[in-house]
Amino acid sequence: MQTIDKVQKDFSANKTALVVKDLGKYLVKIGDNVELYDDNTLPLDMRMKMGMLKLVEDEQYLTDVGCKVTNEIFVLLVDELTNVSEGV
Repeated sequence: MQTIDKVQKDFSANKTALVVKDLGKYLVKIGDNVELYDDNTLPLDMRMKMGMLKLVEDEQYLTDVGCKVTNEIFVLLVDELTNVSEGV
């Protein structure tokens, strides 16, 4: 229950990134900001978190990383550095 509460609070506070993977591209939404990346331009911290989440089953949550919804949809917890680069 605490995990669900934390994820909901982080999502409401724009501390999460919704990532949709499609044909080698990543659509990343943080708050109102939407960016399109590929394997080379995806920020390193997001790449590392995506790598960890790709190893777990669908609907699994990893503390301080995020959750894997499906093979194509992920919710990542983003840190201050990512938020600063996104202008948040």
